[in-house]
Amino acid sequence: MTGAVVTVGDELVQGLILDTNSPYLEEKLLELGFQPRLSASVMDRVEEICQILGLATMKARVTLVSGGLGPTEDDVTREAISRFCHAPLELHEGAWQWIQERLAIKGLTPTPQHQRQAYFPQGATLFPNRMGSAWGFAVNHQERWILALPGVPRELRAMMEGEVIPFLRERFPGITPMTLRVLKSFGLKESQVNALLKDLLQEHPGMGLMVRDYGEVHLRLCGPPGEVEPLAGEVRKRLGHHFFGEREDSLEGLVGSLLKDRDLTLATAESCTGGMLAHTITNVPGSSDYFLGGFVTYTDQMKHRLLGVPMETLERHTAVSRETAQAMVEGLVKRTGAGVGISVTGIAGPTGGSPETPVGLVYLGYRFPWGTEVLEHRFQASRIGVKTLAVKTALDHVRRRLSRGE
Repeated sequence: MTGAVVTVGDELVQGLILDTNSPYLEEKLLELGFQPRLSASVMDRVEEICQILGLATMKARVTLVSGGLGPTEDDVTREAISRFCHAPLELHEGAWQWIQERLAIKGLTPTPQHQRQAYFPQGATLFPNRMGSAWGFAVNHQERWILALPGVPRELRAMMEGEVIPFLRERFPGITPMTLRVLKSFGLKESQVNALLKDLLQEHPGMGLMVRDYGEVHLRLCGPPGEVEPLAGEVRKRLGHHFFGEREDSLEGLVGSLLKDRDLTLATAESCTGGMLAHTITNVPGSSDYFLGGFVTYTDQMKHRLLGVPMETLERHTAVSRETAQAMVEGLVKRTGAGVGISVTGIAGPTGGSPETPVGLVYLGYRFPWGTEVLEHRFQASRIGVKTLAVKTALDHVRRRLSRGE
């Protein structure tokens, strides 16, 4: 069984806002058992929406359309579907009453513009919007279902879960649900992951690689539950310590869990990352349970004054050196009493490099209960890329070390 996703809006096509609805809808189609065959964004033009609906319905039994159901003149999705399906728009009194009551609660007076949202193609099945005024609807056109949903993400998701998924399950009772798993790895390039899993990728069409945020490669596994679960186990086995989690897992979240499990605290000392490491760590709810705080010591003077890095070390080896990273992390732990410390110093670029200290050279210092480590890295990326890679690499190393129980 096949599916398609169409998102409507000039702002999507012009790249003014990030489309978060398409990935969500594609995932839901897969979970229901519909293999997506088309995903496209189209401008707020009746003719163009009709054209993409023609292509979508050629490829898919179910097409999900989001956006363009509001009260303004550029909200033309209902008109486009009406024209495409040759189903005239009709006023639905129940929906209109709902909209008026919702406006009254907000102290607003209904206008003819608001009433546009109560018109639907003849014969459509309606989906009430519990979080907004734009109702969704479904139309059966030549044994192809077209379902229109609001574009506001929270409204779309609530309608999808509460109305659309039950609707589709009722109309397609024999379809086999699919399982979608996403396994995450860090520290390997896409080509290296491909080499490790080449035979599996060739044997399983529902498996694919996705290059994500700096340094991360994700594995998408899609298929019947009985096939996906053993495949996921084999992927984890081959990735080994490069595998770090699934779906909502993050390096910072996993590090936090490991610290709490071991009753350890964490502190940071940053130079080239400018506080990004501490920011990332504190993005995790409850991070105050283990994160003591951090120092941003951008200059030599601040490294010396706040962390106790000897000026002799800075003058002899420079700020970007193994020796400075070690002095930073040892001074950090001495001042905070943290069980685990991380220091970062390097050249983020794009300027400031030299043959001895090229752009992308970063030293990461670690202080664990069992000792101190300093590792050298040479990242090839933009300024923000170098900073991000340094943060992720630092967190990943702590994850691996704590996972081994050392």
